[in-house]
Amino acid sequence: MCHKSTVYEIEVTEGCLPLDLSCPNGCSLMDPELTIHDQPAIRLKFEFEGHTGELYLDAIYGRYHSIVDTSIPPQATVTFYCPTCNAVLNHETARCDSCEAPLFTMYLPDGAIHYVCTRYGCHHSYIVSIDGEIEYHFIKKEDTDPTAA
Repeated sequence: MCHKSTVYEIEVTEGCLPLDLSCPNGCSLMDPELTIHDQPAIRLKFEFEGHTGELYLDAIYGRYHSIVDTSIPPQATVTFYCPTCNAVLNHETARCDSCEAPLFTMYLPDGAIHYVCTRYGCHHSYIVSIDGEIEYHFIKKEDTDPTAA
């Protein structure tokens, strides 16, 4: 059965939507030992062009502060992994509406799925509810620096 999705463009007020995310196998991606703006950071392993490292993302939806242990060039397409079980987080078929790069997925406690672009610097992301009927889109348009505050 095909569901028609309702799309909402939302403006995110800082601090209004903290995320608690896990991998497809249920491992928490939240790192309480490393915080960004007093929230546990989202911890991910990554690989691009033979380089590997760890990336910590701001857990507030719509904010793109990050801490990375290996320099990622702007516009590089990255493969993301769960830091606990090494599950690949990149989606097999989903593509970014903004730049056509693959998307990666993380899961919220209620089963909703957070889709995020794998192109470093593209801030396109959205959340799809468990019933697939509601999508929340966020595109940060004002700057392209992935580490911008």
